[in-house]
Order: sequence, then structure tokens, then C-alpha cells
Amino acid sequence: MRGRLESLVPPTTTDVALERFGAGLANAANYTSDVAERPPAPGSAAEAKDVAELTFAAGQVQAGAIGYGLGHQCIAIGDLVADSAANAAAP
Repeated sequence: MRGRLESLVPPTTTDVALERFGAGLANAANYTSDVAERPPAPGSAAEAKDVAELTFAAGQVQAGAIGYGLGHQCIAIGDLVADSAANAAAP
């Protein structure tokens, strides 16, 4: 996901909502990779941090997508990130 995210060309103008969307995608990619490569111990502070960060990233993605007026598919990415947070919290 990181390679595809990095290959996107940003628009020439800045927009807070689009920046929020991009930051959420980057955070989701980073924390998903961390959890996949180094799963935290169940019930640990590290697990709680990963779940919190993924939940926050899901909110960034959804808020950015809605704020910038992106389509349903982009908003649904936030749902996917939220599912990733739920998976990170699963025993």
C-alpha cells in the first residue's frame, strides 16, 4: 500500500480535508504493517496503542474523504481501516 500511496501525485493546491485523508492513509499503512510484522501481545499497552492509532487513522480517512467530497469508495477505505483496528484488537 505504501508504494501506491507514495505514487499518487498531490494536487497543486492545498486542502485540509485532502491532507487529512492522505495522513490517515499513511498512518493506516504504517500501523497495519507494524501489527503484521510485530504483533503486540494481547492486552498489552502496545496493542492498545496500535488499536487507538488505527481507529484514529480510520477517522482521518473518513473525515478527509467526506470533507474533500470524495466518493463512497474512498469513504469505505475508512471502514476497512476500522476493521483493521478491530482485527488488531482480536485475541
